[in-house]
Amino acid sequence: MTNNKSAESELTDHMCGLGSWRPKWSQIFASTKVFMIILCGLAVSQGAAFAYMIASITTLEKRYAFGSTITGIILIADNLADLVFSPIFGYLANRVHRPRMIAICHVIVAFGCYLAALPYFIYGPGVHLLSGSNKEIVGRLMKYNKSTEFCDQNNFDNNMCGESGGSETAILAVILLCIASVFYGIGYVAFYIIAIPFMDDSVRKKNSPLYLSVIPTATGIFLGGVFIRKFLPGPRLLTSLVTIVEVFAIMGMLSALFLGCPQSQFAGTHHNSRMVDKEDKSFAIGLMTAFMTCFAFIPYPLVYGAVADASCLIWESKCGHRGNCWAYDTYKFRRNLHGLTLGMYFIGSVFDVIVIFLSKRIKNLYNDEIEDQGLETQDNHMKLKTDVNKQLANSYD
Repeated sequence: MTNNKSAESELTDHMCGLGSWRPKWSQIFASTKVFMIILCGLAVSQGAAFAYMIASITTLEKRYAFGSTITGIILIADNLADLVFSPIFGYLANRVHRPRMIAICHVIVAFGCYLAALPYFIYGPGVHLLSGSNKEIVGRLMKYNKSTEFCDQNNFDNNMCGESGGSETAILAVILLCIASVFYGIGYVAFYIIAIPFMDDSVRKKNSPLYLSVIPTATGIFLGGVFIRKFLPGPRLLTSLVTIVEVFAIMGMLSALFLGCPQSQFAGTHHNSRMVDKEDKSFAIGLMTAFMTCFAFIPYPLVYGAVADASCLIWESKCGHRGNCWAYDTYKFRRNLHGLTLGMYFIGSVFDVIVIFLSKRIKNLYNDEIEDQGLETQDNHMKLKTDVNKQLANSYD
């Protein structure tokens, strides 16, 4: 009876439906391909929410009068969620209903999107940006052509402290944006810690790179999946290719450092851990994400925010309170930004070389024997359900 209940529970976990309502006609959607399509939709929605936050962050700085350091705090709030929830989700991933947990976490992300829009409904449009003090700043910026004129702080009046409106930092708006960012982070954790390993467990290893590479938009990821599926390169070759790409990235950053090219952003990549047991995969990825969050994702917005603030020439000021930056020293900004990025790339490449020498310890990189048995069981769910029902009927008789 215990085995029958366990088999029936496993079967139910892979059936499509809403709660306990799981009709037979809906089981046509209980397939890996449909789940991949839904996962792609979730990835697009997450990327849109994050990209919109990044694109509008400078506007939010001006509207709610906060500097780049506070911007960094808002951007690392989702990483704090990664740090807290990554080990927890990694531990629970194989002990709960994973698709249901993914859905709940993305409902939280949707709530975070509405929460991020709430400051507009509280404070309204930024009419204070058209006030006299800000017109004065804009007028000065348009009048002088040389950046050296910006340094004369005596040109600006500070006699409008009694006027309505103002440019003090809107603390409530910052708090709401931070909470929304935390909710975003919960969705990111669910996607990378639960959804990606679940997809990887649902297909054969030789096919998983092709499935997972559909999610990002970069063509190189898709070609990488085809390359791995066709040629099955070893661990050392794979890590060597990553290091070669890092070297070319460093060369590109060198050119950007001297030519003044804008910083480029590319879609991230996700490498599934193959050096741990299958049941420990989600926990290993969660632990790795926690370490990356602690030593990379949390510090970098603060560091780059400090770099941006250090390059500011003119700060908005109202009644002794500093607001956002109105003008930057572009040469200093470019030099500090790309110089810091180049140094981080170089340090990362050193660790990539270490990984190359340690990669020979990875065994059975493309071993499908165990997973094929699991996939064969999933492909015969309906047959399993019939057998379970017969056994239950015989036990009652």
